[in-house]
Amino acid sequence: MKKIKIIVYILIYFPILTISQSLTSSTSIDITKFWHQEPSGYTYPINIFVPEGDIPDGGFPVCILLHGNGGNGGGMINQFKNTLKCHILVAPSGYSKSWNICDEASDAPDLEMVDELINQIQTYSNIDPNKIRILGS
Repeated sequence: MKKIKIIVYILIYFPILTISQSLTSSTSIDITKFWHQEPSGYTYPINIFVPEGDIPDGGFPVCILLHGNGGNGGGMINQFKNTLKCHILVAPSGYSKSWNICDEASDAPDLEMVDELINQIQTYSNIDPNKIRILGS
């Protein structure tokens, strides 16, 4: 009877030990930030591309793609999916098609968003958490 109670306890209180989740092209990653331009919040649209085929030992490397002013994440995926064939590509779209740099239109907390994005993608079983890169234009 004790063995059954222990197994039930493990399955109820530690389900993460029995399930690992892979990042897919249809995974939804929701990151919402609040600041003066968007006091009710802005959820960054995030496009994801996962290459076909077997997962490499240690997981896929990841490249976070940051678009140029006026661009978007989907455009970055299309631009780099044939160049970075062995990488999972994660491409958020910045507020007002811009980022909080130089004289662009956004004052969004983009650094905090990228930090949160990296923390979230490191939890997926098919990525290599030690090989996350950022590429921008």
